[in-house]
Amino acid sequence: METDETPKTPPEVPREAPDLRFLTETDARFLISHLSGVTSVMVRVLGEHPDAGPEVAAFLRASGYEVRQETLQRMEPPPLTRFALRYQGKAATLTVAPAVPS
Repeated sequence: METDETPKTPPEVPREAPDLRFLTETDARFLISHLSGVTSVMVRVLGEHPDAGPEVAAFLRASGYEVRQETLQRMEPPPLTRFALRYQGKAATLTVAPAVPS
């Protein structure tokens, strides 16, 4: 079996991305790399956070995704990671847990 020896380059954060206060550059790269092949994203923010939802939505729009957003008051069991993704076809649901450290 042949393997592709081409070095992988990390995904680019879009040049027109908004100022990032909630997202770190590592977070942004994670999102872009895990949304390859996706055209639309439902962003679900867990709890109230002044920057998380609007910033993630704006970042994803600037990256070319169709974005919808909603707020969740709680989640059982609580998430263990800052970002959780589910996929269905070319759509993804991104759950953002601002209280979980990046």
